Amino acid sequence: MSEGNLFYSPDRPWLPPADPVPFPEGRLSPEWVGEVARRKAGNVTIDLVLRSHLRAEEPNDPRYMAAWRTFWRSLAFAGRKNIMTMLEDWREAALAAQQLPDLPAEEQTWIARFIPNVEAGIARLERAKNEPMSWAGPKYAKYPPEQRSRTEALIGAIVLHRDGDINDQELYNILGCLDVDPNNSSQGIDEDNLDRILDACAEGTPLDVESTYHIKDDRPQRRR
Repeated sequence: MSEGNLFYSPDRPWLPPADPVPFPEGRLSPEWVGEVARRKAGNVTIDLVLRSHLRAEEPNDPRYMAAWRTFWRSLAFAGRKNIMTMLEDWREAALAAQQLPDLPAEEQTWIARFIPNVEAGIARLERAKNEPMSWAGPKYAKYPPEQRSRTEALIGAIVLHRDGDINDQELYNILGCLDVDPNNSSQGIDEDNLDRILDACAEGTPLDVESTYHIKDDRPQRRR
């Protein structure tokens, strides 16, 4: 560990944090990452969290590694451009500092480690730029790619129709392309669910997209 004042600061991002920010207890949520990225998670700043977990600090801890992967995947869905800019600025600052003739040897060592880690972070975000629904926020990072791809296809079709790029029939074709046309199902969409969707479409009513599945208890209730 560095001695003296050789700790992270915004103008010397290659140095290690004096007090690294741990991930929250329990399962790391994409929503928490989104709050940090928007600078709304109390006194926790995104630059310090990012520096604390620029690389995997506990590679042999399965729980930490699961949180670390969630953290980076969620960052890609939470204002990726801002995070990318921060990482690119860090890289430029580190490259410039390397040219200083009076830079302490210990800082040179930290920079040599830091630049590859920054570039690895940039590469992780670059790989995620075409991820379905990555534009919609970190809450979508927790869904499987296949589910996100279907959701984005439906949204994309609606947007293309709204912009006049496709007609009504071409819009309807997306249902068959995804094999989700209710007319081809023996059950179709539940009427109550259709009513909820109708209200949302007609009146802008917020649509609860959480699971409505509950196991109904049909057993006779005891008299009290």
